[in-house]
Amino acid sequence: MRTLELTRAEWGRLAGTPLEAVTAGLPADTRVVVVEDDAGAIVGEWACIRYVHVEGIWIAEAHRRTGSVQGRLLRAMRQVARSWGANVVLTGALDDDVAGYITRLGGARIPGDAFAFPVEARRCRS
Repeated sequence: MRTLELTRAEWGRLAGTPLEAVTAGLPADTRVVVVEDDAGAIVGEWACIRYVHVEGIWIAEAHRRTGSVQGRLLRAMRQVARSWGANVVLTGALDDDVAGYITRLGGARIPGDAFAFPVEARRCRS
């Protein structure tokens, strides 16, 4: 077996794997690592993707549902994300109100659970 990083030109080799369906929409600096068996067939894959993650939105109770603070935060967040070259951001929702807001803005649920996964061999605090 061997482990290697595929060049973007080699991403066609991902046909038949879970990543095949999403490669067209991945950011330009995405890097895909694979493990090949002794015959050169891909037997494992993992994409390293840099997305902008926005987190921790909060609006004081007295200013909720008025749109002013919400609109200002949204415009500022979008400006920051665009300055980093992002056209999509990832975020989470802790309640149905936030989920509804994200959906109204064009957001789509991502299946599965999200995790903070340490790069180094240690445990993350939750």
